Amino acid sequence: MEKNSGSIHEELSKVSDEKRFNYLHFNFIRMLNASMEYYGVLKDGPVAMTRIGNQNRELVLLGMSYINEQRSFDNESLFDYFDFTDIYKIGNSLIRILQKDVKKALRNNLMEDSTDNFLGASFDLFLDDFFSDLVKYRDDDNKIVVVNNAEVWRKLQSKCNLLRELMPFIKGLKETYLSLKDDGLLSDNYYLNYDVNSIDFEAIILSTFINFSLEKFKKDDSRKMGVSIEEFKDFLGKSKLSEGIFDNPYIEEKIALFAQTFGLDKIDNIHAYIMKILHDHLSGYEFENLRDDEFKHIGGPIIFNTLS
Repeated sequence: MEKNSGSIHEELSKVSDEKRFNYLHFNFIRMLNASMEYYGVLKDGPVAMTRIGNQNRELVLLGMSYINEQRSFDNESLFDYFDFTDIYKIGNSLIRILQKDVKKALRNNLMEDSTDNFLGASFDLFLDDFFSDLVKYRDDDNKIVVVNNAEVWRKLQSKCNLLRELMPFIKGLKETYLSLKDDGLLSDNYYLNYDVNSIDFEAIILSTFINFSLEKFKKDDSRKMGVSIEEFKDFLGKSKLSEGIFDNPYIEEKIALFAQTFGLDKIDNIHAYIMKILHDHLSGYEFENLRDDEFKHIGGPIIFNTLS
C-alpha cells in the first residue's frame, strides 16, 4: 500500500484529532483484511496478498480523487469526513458499475464468448485492461495508465459508453457476416490479407468507410465486403494518408459524413474511434513503395485477392 500513495499520506497528515487518526488506522486494517478475506487470498501467500493490496490502493486513490472533484475541503482533511472503507466503496462502485453495464451489453448482444474476437483489436485490448485486477486505460497512443483518478475514470467511462452504444450495430454486422459465411459466400481465396475466420468488426467498418469515401455506395458494387488494391491506393492518394491520419481534413470530413449516413453520429466519440483504428492499422507503412503482393501483410480494410 505504500507504493504511489503520496496523496493518501498528504491527506492523513492533515488529520489533527489523535482519536480520529487512530480510528483511521484501525479502519484501514479492517478494510484491507476484509478485502483479503473476500478474495480468499489470506492463505495464498504474499504475492496474492500484494495483488489485492495494490488493487485496494488504486481504488482508494480513485475514490479520493472523485470525492475531491465533488467538493473542496480547504484546509481540512478528506479523512475528517470519510474513512478508508467509505472511500474504497466509492472507488470500487465507480469501476464495478461500469463493468456491470459493459457485461450486460456484451451479454445482450451475444458477445460473451471469450474466444469471440469479432469486436476487433481495439475493443479486445480495452476489455482485457478493463477486467484486469488493476483496471487500466489505454490512450490513443496505446500508453497504459491505471485508473486511479477521476480524469482517467471519465475517459474509461466514455470508452465504455462508446462500446455499449456501438453494440447493436456490431451485432447486426456480425449476423450479416455469419449469414454470408454459413451460406458459403465467403472464401479464404477471395481475400488477400484476411482469412474468413479472422475478419472482424474493425476490418468490416474500415472497408465500408473506404468504399463510402470513394462514393462506391452510389454504384452497384456498394455492398461488397472489401476493396481492391487499386481502390485502396485510390483512397490512400485522396486522403494523403502518408501525411498523417490525425488533423487530416479529408479523413475528418469523410468520417463525419459516414457517421451521419449510417446513423452513427449520435454515438459519442465515434469520430475518435474510427480515427484510432485507422491509425492503429494504417500508420507506419510506406504505401507508395509497396508491391501489390506486399499488401497481404497489412491489416485494416479487407483487400480482395486479385493477384492470382
